[in-house]
This record gives sequence, C-alpha cells and structure tokens, in this order.
Amino acid sequence: MAPRSTSLKDVVNGKTSGMNSNAQSATVRRRKWLQSLPEERRMEIREKDRIRKRQERARKQVERHAHLQDATTPLQDGPTTDVEMFTDLHEESDTNVISTLPPQKFVSRLVRIDSEQSDGESDGPPYAPDVYSHHIGSTDVQMDYTENAKDLTTGVLGRKVPAQSGTVTWKDGRITILPTIMKKGVNICESDVEVVKFFSSFQESTPSSKHVLHLSAADVERDDIVDTIEFSLRDNKPVVVRGNRKNAPTEVTTEWLDRKFGISPDMPICIHDAEARVADSSHPHKAGTISSLVDGMNDPTKIQCILDLPYVHGGLPETLRNLDHGRRFGWSQTTQQCPIYEAVHPDNFTSHFWALLHQAGYVCFAHHDADGVATYLRIESGGKMWIFFRPKSQKGGRTAYANAMMKLVDYTNNKEEVRELWDAEVVYLGPGDFVIQPPGQVHGAYTPVEGLATGASFFNLASMHHSERARYMDHKKADFLTNQTHAYSYALETMRRIAIAVPHISKKIPLYRRSLLSLCLMVIKSKDYVAADAAQRKIQPSETASLAEEICRSIVTFLGIKNFGSLSTTLFRDRQDLAGEPVDRDMLWMYLARFRVIVK
Repeated sequence: MAPRSTSLKDVVNGKTSGMNSNAQSATVRRRKWLQSLPEERRMEIREKDRIRKRQERARKQVERHAHLQDATTPLQDGPTTDVEMFTDLHEESDTNVISTLPPQKFVSRLVRIDSEQSDGESDGPPYAPDVYSHHIGSTDVQMDYTENAKDLTTGVLGRKVPAQSGTVTWKDGRITILPTIMKKGVNICESDVEVVKFFSSFQESTPSSKHVLHLSAADVERDDIVDTIEFSLRDNKPVVVRGNRKNAPTEVTTEWLDRKFGISPDMPICIHDAEARVADSSHPHKAGTISSLVDGMNDPTKIQCILDLPYVHGGLPETLRNLDHGRRFGWSQTTQQCPIYEAVHPDNFTSHFWALLHQAGYVCFAHHDADGVATYLRIESGGKMWIFFRPKSQKGGRTAYANAMMKLVDYTNNKEEVRELWDAEVVYLGPGDFVIQPPGQVHGAYTPVEGLATGASFFNLASMHHSERARYMDHKKADFLTNQTHAYSYALETMRRIAIAVPHISKKIPLYRRSLLSLCLMVIKSKDYVAADAAQRKIQPSETASLAEEICRSIVTFLGIKNFGSLSTTLFRDRQDLAGEPVDRDMLWMYLARFRVIVK
C-alpha cells in the first residue's frame, strides 16, 4: 500500500510524529467548529475552497507548461518580453512541446490529491489548519481526466460509434454521444436516445445537495467514515466519493483486464446487447467471451455490455468493509451457535463482488438493484453519468410507489406523468470515483465512453427497511423493476444469519425499530420475498431457519407487536423511507439473553 500523508485520524489520535499537543488541540477545535456549523454554511465554505484550489491548480499548471517551454525553446538573439513568452505558450500545442523532450521511462511516484474539505477560509477561525490530504500510487497506464475535459465525444464519435451519432449536453457542461446503431440508414436506438436526453435534463448533483452526500477521498480515512456512510444509507441518501483520482487507460484491452484484474480473455460471459434489447427488452442477452466484447468496442455497429461480470476476488475498500453486515455478522459470527453442516449455495459469496464492462453508448434504464442490496461501484476506467431518482412525494404507501416505479421504467410511454412523479440528480463518475447507494435506490446510468467498473453488494442492519421494500417490489414486479436478476437469491440465507447474530451484536451498533422489524418480516414471511421472475423456485429448508425465526419472533414481541399478522400493515402504512426510532440496546440485550446461552 502506498504511504499517505497525515490524516485527520492520525492527528486527532496524536500519532503524527513531530506534532505537539497545541497543534493537536487546534485540529480538534477546528473539527468541532466545522461540525457545529449549519450544513449550508459548511457547503458554502467547501465550495469557496474548491474554487480557490481549482485556481491554484490552474496557476501551477501554467507554471509547469512555462517551465517546459523554457527548457525546450532555444535562446533568442534578442530580448523576449513576458507578453511574448505568454503568447508563445498558448499558440504552441502541448504535443509539439512534449515531443521535443527526450523519451523517459515512466517511474512510479506518489501523487498528492488535495481534499475538497475547507482548509482555512478567511471566515473560519485562525486555529483551523488543513489536515486533510491523501496519497495514491501512480500506475503504469496513464490517462488525463481533468475537470475541464467536458467533451467526451473526442476519440469516440466516428470511431467507436457511427459518425451519424447525435450528441447531447448535460447540465454540468459535459458533451456525450447519443446511442446509435444504424440499420438501413435509420437509428434503431431512438428509444434509448429519448431516455438519455431525459437523463441529461436533470441538474448536476453538487456538495450542497440535500439528497446526496458528497465526500472526498480524504474523508474515507476518517475514523467515523463507516458511521457516516451507514447513517446516510439509513436515511436513503446515496454517497458519492471523489478525489481519489487514478491513472487509467484510454481504451480497454484484454491485456489490461488480464494483468490488472485477473479477468481472462477467453472467459465465457453473458452479454447485454442493445440491438437485441430493441427487438425484445426482456431478452437482451447473447453468449460471448471477454475478447469478443472488447473486440466489439471498435465496432460502431454494436453497443454491448456485461452487467454481472464475476469478480469474486474484489470487494469493498478496506476502510469500508465493516459496512457489510451480512459478512461481518451473518457469516463471520454465527457459525459457533449455528454451524454450517448443510450445503450453502455459492451465490452467498460469489454474487457479492462483480464488475461492469461497457462499450460506449450503452444506457441502463431506471431500475433498482435486485435482492435488496446496498451497492458500491467504483470507476476503474472510462466514465459514467449516474442518475439518482427520488419520488417527489413519499405519501400513498406501497401502491403509489409501485405505480410510480412502473411509470418510470416505461418512461417513453409515460413522459408527462414521470416528470410529475419523479425528480433526480446527476453525477459524473470518473476513474477513482465511487458511489455507495442504499438498497432499492432507483437509478439510471449512461456510459458515454468505454470503460470498466468494479463493485460490491452488501446488507446493513440500518438499511433493512429499504431492503424489505425493494425485495417486496421484486416479488411483485421484478421482471420490470430491476435490470439483472440472479438464478438464485442468496438474500434469505444471509438474512437468517444476520438475525441469528442480533443477540450477540455489539451494543455500539445502532438498531432501529422499522429496520429491525423489516429484517424479522423477511425472515419469517420469506415466501413473500421471492422475486417474481423466480417464483418457481421453492424456499429450501435450512439449518438456520428455526433459530432465525425464533429470534425474530422474540424481537417482534419485544418491540410491542402482539399480533404478528399485523406487522405488514404496521410497516406498509407509514412512510417507507424512515428507519424508525432507535431501539434500546440494553433492554434488547437483556430480552434476548436466552439466545446467548453457551451449550457445551
């Protein structure tokens, strides 16, 4: 792992060499001061700071270019004014300047990435130093993704996609191609074009957003980062993390996939094909290999992707692994009281980590992810326009929500109603950026340039109310509401294991009434949560079923539900996005004491 600069965690804990107690105190005071400010004020300070840092980076970039110019331009016979030098700098292309330099072997180096956290605006206290910074290691492939690279059609239009492809400008100023497959002079992807234009009509999500939490790469190093993200997901707010910039290839190759990610060129895969989707939206699949998909990236007659590329050796970043309560509690901390004797389906482990591989121009319509999981996605190369949808009203219960979802996924036939029912925000994700979204988060995605993303799926106790609603919707309309379902749903086995872990979970882990009741409902009424397109699958008996259900019934009784048959009504009639009040952990701990008896 590459070394990093001083983090907030190191400073607060006093672990930084050479830093005295006064500096430590100042840092702690600054942090408390920032936390005491209203959210709007914090966002205002951060936005001012970003502008200042962008100006500073631009100034340094000009200085670097000027240095290159000085090193490569022969001495003049006469004097040269500053104005003349400045003019030459802009008139001569970067390519000409760099080509005059002798070839140099690339050497891995550390790159400092400044955080977006404010580091001492004039309206802050004088004892507020900047302690946020992060280091990443350069790789042996390079690509420049600067904030000013707004035109994403360069190198794509007429090469990766037909020259006839239209373009669209998004609210953040980025220009992308529109999906195009020409057949007999006609673009057969016109419905996809409508969807992309619909996506592009929404405003860019900014750090001041009330519906999306924006963090920097430096924030991920904080001691409280897991709690911060967990609370955001609990409140149905997706998280976007920027600033962990990485060098990435301009084009995806089988050699890069094999060497960097261990993805073999001849690996058999299921390809989603845009042309096949036009013909039959419920069956867009074609068989192929990694090589065939990568080869097709230079074929303007194809738009293809893989939505479920196995990546079992991937996972959440080390600092965020404790978000996964399925693995952390369910599978790691229950095997003593409930040993694994029966066969466990491999999807419980292999489906958690995956990758996405897209050609330019593929659009994923609005949907939520299957099985009620929270989702982590990181861009490894290329970029995506990611659209977070939210209903304008939380009233009306599940029936209203289900009807609104059905309108959204069929946007082209319900344009006016969709705009009345839904709002959205758009973020652009470049290499190194990642997003974490709560279970059931309705989202769309557009990939304007070819690229790879890695991801993970997980369950979290604070977000079980979102998991329950998403799985309930899948039971009713999975073939419409999600873009990828699995032949086997691993959710039930993991839910049972999480329930078995509840009597033993540390009291430091907050539990919430509605979320805990949702977990119990999914365990006890498991048949009501089998996805509609998998209704023929039977709930298999399991060694965990009896104990998990007994614990869940005890929890329901503890939470004051006398008639279990009324539990569904209790959950469905209230707002669907609220976790409920915190559960008294001490009282729950005592109530579930009998499940902690160690049998020798």
